[in-house]
Amino acid sequence: WGEAHTGAWAQRVAVPPERVSRAPAEGQLADWASLPWAAIPALQGLRAADLKPGDRVLINGAAGAVGSAALQLARAQGYRSVAVARGHHGDRLRALGADQLIDYSKASYLDTDEPYDAIFDLVGQHRPQDNLRVIRPEGVYVAASGSTGDWWGPVGWMLGAMWAGR
Repeated sequence: WGEAHTGAWAQRVAVPPERVSRAPAEGQLADWASLPWAAIPALQGLRAADLKPGDRVLINGAAGAVGSAALQLARAQGYRSVAVARGHHGDRLRALGADQLIDYSKASYLDTDEPYDAIFDLVGQHRPQDNLRVIRPEGVYVAASGSTGDWWGPVGWMLGAMWAGR
């Protein structure tokens, strides 16, 4: 059985050779196979932010799979990254590329004197208009989550960001 559009879950599958690559010898196959589930959304989110080397991006939810991938991609692109996560993740997040860490249990990333060029929001605990207050006028808010607590899910966040203008 499988998903017709994005792939399949089967012991055998026929695919064109140019769509296949060999997994590295080190590590577990399951680890390599799961990599795209975090790396692709991270790449899409950072591309949507349209950043340039030296730009400052805040990654809210940096300790998760997508956030960890986003930190590594941000470092590779030369972005300055601010990771939002619990403080005990600090050493790992700095090793992945975080230039700054905000422990959300002690401080809010909304309390800043230096605006961000982009916010890649994987958590959604603040309203889009609150996030936009701490982004440069030409900056971008990328919502990849939204926990409104009702059946609307992230729709309210997307509408809020559209209403706020960015």
